[in-house]
Amino acid sequence: MISKSIFSVLCSFLLAGPAEAAAAKGLNGVLGESVTFQLKTPPPYRMISWRRSVGGQSSIIAVLTFQEPCVALTPLPAFEKRVKVSEDCRELRLSQVEPEDAARYAAQIVLPKNTIEVEAFDLRVSRRLLDSQLRVMCIPDGGGNGTWQLNCSTEAWEDGVEFSWIPAVQGEGPTRGNSAIKITYEDLDLSVTCRAENPVSNASTTVSLEEVCAENSPYRLPLGVLLCLIKVGNLLLLGCVGLILMMKFRKGSTDPEGSQGTPQHKASVISARFAEERWAQSHSGEST
Repeated sequence: MISKSIFSVLCSFLLAGPAEAAAAKGLNGVLGESVTFQLKTPPPYRMISWRRSVGGQSSIIAVLTFQEPCVALTPLPAFEKRVKVSEDCRELRLSQVEPEDAARYAAQIVLPKNTIEVEAFDLRVSRRLLDSQLRVMCIPDGGGNGTWQLNCSTEAWEDGVEFSWIPAVQGEGPTRGNSAIKITYEDLDLSVTCRAENPVSNASTTVSLEEVCAENSPYRLPLGVLLCLIKVGNLLLLGCVGLILMMKFRKGSTDPEGSQGTPQHKASVISARFAEERWAQSHSGEST
């Protein structure tokens, strides 16, 4: 084991800062699991320092000395129990990955001839998605035109999650990149699928509009019952208008002959006939 004095000398040398890596390799970590940084540069090494950079600030998380086995010194308490290295110093493993671990990690490798290589990694942290975590909420848009907004969400942290919607019966292509969509429905059997995806996993759930939207009804009635009531109400309103116009028409027919030729009488006749035709068409469509 290296003494504290030697370790302080090494840290003083490393505080000058590592050279910049040519390009950083993207690396995906799973929340609560482990992630491994593997170097391309083969051993042997004289020494390796691992740095973590966030917001322009850099800190040393580990210093490795090439022995048998490899020896790792971790100056930061947050990494002391979570950093493990392979026997040849080529791999550094970070366990119990947290959201705060997302950062750039750079390994400054001192080779036997004192040449220096730098390898960098951009660590992105995501959580593993589950089907059971997806929730779809249905909210009326307030326009009264049968349009509803569907909101899809996970139970918690959604950084890096991309949502997509697949209408299952309308034959339309998927709608990507939005956790909310608006759907105007005619078919009570319409179902939609919400899919959530991040770099490490994906999840999906399929819901029926009738079921999910009925839960948000202020009257707690099934969606089918509400729509039937709306249709019946429209038919009754149209029937009442037609009945009133027919009564006016019949009343006008008992007036003297001269009154039947007036513009007002002709307008009443036309309106009554139009109302009768609309009522008959609506009634015929409902019966089918």
